[in-house]
Amino acid sequence: MDRKFPFLSGGGEMGEIMRAHDWASTPFGPLESWPQSLRSALSICLNSAFPVAIYWGEELRLLYNDAWSVIPGPRHPSALGKPAKEVWSDIWHIIEPQLGQVLDGEGFATFDQLLPMQRYGFAEETFWNYSFTPIRGEDGSVVGVFNSGSETTNKVQEERRLSLLFQLVDRLGQEMSAEGIVEGAAEVLSEPMPGVSVALAHQKDGGYEILGPGEPALPRRLALQRARTMDEKLLETLRAGRTVVYDERHLDALGERGTAKMREKNIAALLAAPILQNREFVAAFFVTAREPRIWSDADIRLVAEIAERVWNAIELANARTRLRESDARFEMAVNASAIVGTWNWDLVNDLIFTDERFAELYSVEPAAAREGLSLDNFLGSLHPDDSGWVKERIEQAIERRGEFSAEYRLQQKDGTVRWVLAEGRCETNDTGRPVRFPGVSVDLTDRKNAEEKQALLVRELHHRVKNNLATVQSIIRYALRTSSTIDELQESVSARIAALSRTHDLLARGEWTTVSVETIFRTETEAYDDGLRVRLSGPDIELDADRAAALSTAVHELTTNALKHGALSSDKGNVEVDWHVHPD
Repeated sequence: MDRKFPFLSGGGEMGEIMRAHDWASTPFGPLESWPQSLRSALSICLNSAFPVAIYWGEELRLLYNDAWSVIPGPRHPSALGKPAKEVWSDIWHIIEPQLGQVLDGEGFATFDQLLPMQRYGFAEETFWNYSFTPIRGEDGSVVGVFNSGSETTNKVQEERRLSLLFQLVDRLGQEMSAEGIVEGAAEVLSEPMPGVSVALAHQKDGGYEILGPGEPALPRRLALQRARTMDEKLLETLRAGRTVVYDERHLDALGERGTAKMREKNIAALLAAPILQNREFVAAFFVTAREPRIWSDADIRLVAEIAERVWNAIELANARTRLRESDARFEMAVNASAIVGTWNWDLVNDLIFTDERFAELYSVEPAAAREGLSLDNFLGSLHPDDSGWVKERIEQAIERRGEFSAEYRLQQKDGTVRWVLAEGRCETNDTGRPVRFPGVSVDLTDRKNAEEKQALLVRELHHRVKNNLATVQSIIRYALRTSSTIDELQESVSARIAALSRTHDLLARGEWTTVSVETIFRTETEAYDDGLRVRLSGPDIELDADRAAALSTAVHELTTNALKHGALSSDKGNVEVDWHVHPD
């Protein structure tokens, strides 16, 4: 602790500087003469971990702590004890009225305040949260100002960057041409960088085609220009994937020849962001200004991000143009085939554009599908058992730049399941980057149902053949026991097999599902019934194939006995058949 001047204790580096300073030669006077109000405020200031400064006296001379010392940049430590007007000459027009309000006895606070500082010899756009609080002397009058605050430049610039990128996406989404896309980017950039000019140079026919204005001014109408070559030093930097920064701090970025060209064109500042695909340089996005300026880190990052989005938008616009040109032919092919849906997947922006039939098949709103939706919106309708392997098959097709083909199930909104065959192909640009994935879907539901039905019938047929062979064996064994001659044996076997055949006919008509009890009785007795001799009554009961065959055999035996020895053996006999179901 400083026993002589305890209010300077714990002040860190600034406390030591203040103790060593010749205060007697300044309007503050020697430390021994400082009033208690200043000592108390300074003790709080020096021991605070937050940036704090004190503006004291009529000239608002500056005292501050370690945390605040980085704010004025190179002006520290010479700013210590100097008048605020001298230290902050670049922003005095902003803070003077604020300080004046505090000197009148009112506190002041502001958030994200723009302060265009020139701390390092060039203009900087900085933002701050800070407050001014009056310090009152022993007589109650305002003798100084207590200042605390922090810089918010990074936060403000990040919020602005995100806002601009959202604006850019909305703006570029409305453009269908490369020229319109570059113009849209220029309009968005005109807000944070008024007066700049924008252009895009991309490789074409062994040279570079430039989309942009002839002069460095904000374009409203863009002209196409052709440049066979680009400055070698500029091109070398771009090919290395680095942004070219040319301004008052980077006058040698373009070399002597490139700098001379900039002067000839009256360009005082330039940013050139490279656009790479598969690590190969394909285009550059230029931002130029006539007025001298310093590009901030935020400016450089923003331009690089805009460059990437502009190029993606141009590729998407080109793909849409190609797609529109082939739509008519493709639609004719679709209408003439079994295809029920088509899609075109923009891989760069993960947007799938589909026709109405495809959207309905995948339970997606047709209007939204026409505007483009992400892949996840369509995968949601996949059957849970198919979802995993279908996604893997899609990823493999993109990774291998190859074909995609898969049969899978879709769950419909009404709860039904439909089968589809989807076939597509991953397409790449000139550099091998996947950019498009068009394809078609065919509804296989009817075919799948038919195949399933056919498989069921085959299984049933195998089962019936096996059972029928066993039944025929039983018929023969029974006939051998009950027949006394070959003729009786032949008649007995033939009649029983004929009865079994009639049952099979009934089952076949019902697609091997069921047959009713009444149908079995009526089929066996109809040859002996004139409409009056056989009366049938009972509930409607359906029997499966095995039970129907067994009952048919029994009814055949009963009918044969009635014909030989019973009611049907005479013209006047009648047969009544009644059946019912026991509760147990």
